Amino acid sequence: MTDIHPGPLPDVTALRRCCTALLSMGLLLMVATSAEANHRPPAEATAAQRDFSEEQQAQIGEIAANWLVEHPEYLVAASDRLRQQQQMAQQQVLRTLAVQNAAALLADDAPATGPREAKTAVVMFFDYQCADCRKISSAVARLHKENPAVRFIFREYPVFASRWPVSGYAARVGEAVWSAKGDDAYLGYHHALFEQDQGEGQLTPAMVNTAARAYLTQAQLKQAEVGGNHNLWQQRIDKNMRLGASLQLPKVPALIVLPTANASAENLTVITAGGEEEALRQAMVKVTSTER
Repeated sequence: MTDIHPGPLPDVTALRRCCTALLSMGLLLMVATSAEANHRPPAEATAAQRDFSEEQQAQIGEIAANWLVEHPEYLVAASDRLRQQQQMAQQQVLRTLAVQNAAALLADDAPATGPREAKTAVVMFFDYQCADCRKISSAVARLHKENPAVRFIFREYPVFASRWPVSGYAARVGEAVWSAKGDDAYLGYHHALFEQDQGEGQLTPAMVNTAARAYLTQAQLKQAEVGGNHNLWQQRIDKNMRLGASLQLPKVPALIVLPTANASAENLTVITAGGEEEALRQAMVKVTSTER
């Protein structure tokens, strides 16, 4: 008969400490849960803690702290869970605000491509100085070719203008191209500027002028450079900035995928900085599936 060797015995002291810690935390959780279930105010909820002496409370705290130090994976898991909850809460707020501002998002006051009668729309807020915007722009171009029935709306949103004035200049030039030459010319300028290989903060006026040269005169470029509240192009940008503030957009790029009718928090998606092409593709499928 073969002997069975169970291996080394567990550290009884460590096991006892672990069990004590779990029991202590369980007791505290029971106190908190009981208080919540009975709708007791905080003062009454904390009264139960006085069943433990100060020394016992200190011991419980020390045991729990030591146990968490020895098992940091639980802290990591709790942190990840908290982050997920915060992201879900933020997404809910963003979707609700997007629904409230759906008419403004879909308004015919910005460059766009795709049929006006489209049932699905993708609204993009971006800054030409933004590296992530450049990255997602190429994905948007691909998806536009793959989905000709979807309407793509481009809203200039130069959030970096206070730091890099050329950001605002590039946005005004974009609006000027759209005013002078229409949607197709705007897309030509938009893609030409984003196709230039520059990192965040490296956009220059020369790059803007090169991308716009085929569409604007020197006089028009000079007018865009001046800007100011009297400038029609700047007024459109300011309107986009107010809309973005109403939406509480945290960063750029920001893309909102929604049906052109009956938008709701359930069929609408807001994709913020760091969003990938696949997330955008799935959001478009989501809208399409709810239309059936």
